[in-house]
Amino acid sequence: MVEINVKLVILLVATALIMITGNATVSRKFEHYNPTCLKKCDSECRSKANPRECYDYCIVNCFPPVSNVISSNCKINCEESTCSRFASDVNKLERCKAFCTQNCNA
Repeated sequence: MVEINVKLVILLVATALIMITGNATVSRKFEHYNPTCLKKCDSECRSKANPRECYDYCIVNCFPPVSNVISSNCKINCEESTCSRFASDVNKLERCKAFCTQNCNA
């Protein structure tokens, strides 16, 4: 009998909930992943000989977690709006970029 991996079951339940409800009422473990990514991994890994390895790889490499995207957008917006005025002073520009990185990752 094939051993069912807990991760696989959680992922399938999370995917089913996303498909049924269309919102983020999924397991805390997966709620920060893009629903499109969960669906993509489900369809790609469902029929694989070793679905666990497929899911482990797919879920990490499909899309970055939403929190990473938010942090990246924050940093870009901060640098564009705040640091652009320091373009002529490299030291101030680097300090400003470090400030944006620190504040957006907090």
